[in-house]
Amino acid sequence: MKSRSRRVKLLAAIVAIVSLLLGGVTVAAASARPAQTRVQKVKWHPNGDVDVIATTTTREFLGGSFTRMVNAGTHQQARRIRVAALARGNGALVRSFHAQVNGKVTALAVFNHKLFLGGDFTKVNGVSRPHLAALRLPDGGLVRGQHIPVNGPVLTLLHMGKRLYAGGDFNRAGGVTRSKLFAINRDGALVPNWPAETGSTDGGAYVLAASPHRDSVLVGGAFHHLVGQPRTSLGAITTAGSVAKWRPAAACESTCFVKDLAVGAQKVYTGIAGPGGHAAAYRLSNGATAWMVRTNGDVNAISQSGSHLLLGGHFDKVAGHTHRMFAEVNTTTGRVMSRRLTTSGQRFPGILDINVHGGVAVLGGGFDAINGQQRLADIGS
Repeated sequence: MKSRSRRVKLLAAIVAIVSLLLGGVTVAAASARPAQTRVQKVKWHPNGDVDVIATTTTREFLGGSFTRMVNAGTHQQARRIRVAALARGNGALVRSFHAQVNGKVTALAVFNHKLFLGGDFTKVNGVSRPHLAALRLPDGGLVRGQHIPVNGPVLTLLHMGKRLYAGGDFNRAGGVTRSKLFAINRDGALVPNWPAETGSTDGGAYVLAASPHRDSVLVGGAFHHLVGQPRTSLGAITTAGSVAKWRPAAACESTCFVKDLAVGAQKVYTGIAGPGGHAAAYRLSNGATAWMVRTNGDVNAISQSGSHLLLGGHFDKVAGHTHRMFAEVNTTTGRVMSRRLTTSGQRFPGILDINVHGGVAVLGGGFDAINGQQRLADIGS
């Protein structure tokens, strides 16, 4: 998104967040008519990319490369350096929450009553915090005491059980060898045996997700070996630390990688980048491919809402149908649904994250407008 006072300069680097109410979507059958949408004005939008969204019952936390939040009605500006908090429901800026990060925030997770940030930064609130930091939820103040320095970008965070799992493009964390993956406990210390195997992961870990029984962590990324075991872009590590036997087939013959995951009761759904792009479903029982849908651009974000799967990226074709940056497909068959959002602005980078919580999907990325609402909108069904 852009500040009105810098409209021309920021025109090509816009960001938006959209709240899409899903009450009528979650129970709709594949053959149901697409819901009509309504647009409501929202209060605040950032002036730069939103890479990640984390939602609680009362707040929506945003991370990215923005430096200000702008009031859509009054054009008032508030300084927010790469992390901000909005009130759920009305999108009002949480004025008590302040933090400053000196590089892009690419991962957020609420863990042990704190907001954890991951990304390509070295300082938070002026204090050294290489690539990982914890903030107080009420005000964004830095949590002091024990912390884990990391020697490369943290790209994804997952709170599961009594641990926070981290993935990215690094080889050391907390002063010890950790190839692309590590976990910390509620005391803020490294879990010594996760992963338990000693082999390296030979490409970035871009996304982590909890298995249905929460006994393993699903890992997507750009690797061909996961902790030393042959796995192409997708695999799983048990909570005990060993690489699971689950081994899905590679999504494409040439280089491609998994950017996002959604997990159902029987399938894992993947957003895939590379030549063109894909969305694919893999069976949790045996790793077999249940279906695959081709797109003409990366699928950056994927999230499940009932029988529907929401896709976001920088595509404008999904299975040959026109769907610009956003599409819905049926979780069982992969069939593309007819519902569309009207997007404007440059197609790249498009939608970067989709967070579904309490019947609302919050979309963040690099578009100008959704269904006519410039740069920030609530779209209800």
